[in-house]
Amino acid sequence: MVKEDWSARAMQTLKFSSVMKRNMQKKGIKAGKAKCPYCTGFWHARLMGRKEHFHMSCDGDCGAVMME
Repeated sequence: MVKEDWSARAMQTLKFSSVMKRNMQKKGIKAGKAKCPYCTGFWHARLMGRKEHFHMSCDGDCGAVMME
């Protein structure tokens, strides 16, 4: 993977996960699941601790992971 592709993918993952975090906070839930935009898997996400740090990982082939 070329560096430009990697950085673009990282920014896209950050944008998608930020939207997911905001939606979870609005709904008042601590755990969520969403269709992965990169593969056929699902993103599993949690808001952890009193500051609601965001942890997300994909269970599919792409291996997308994000921690805040």
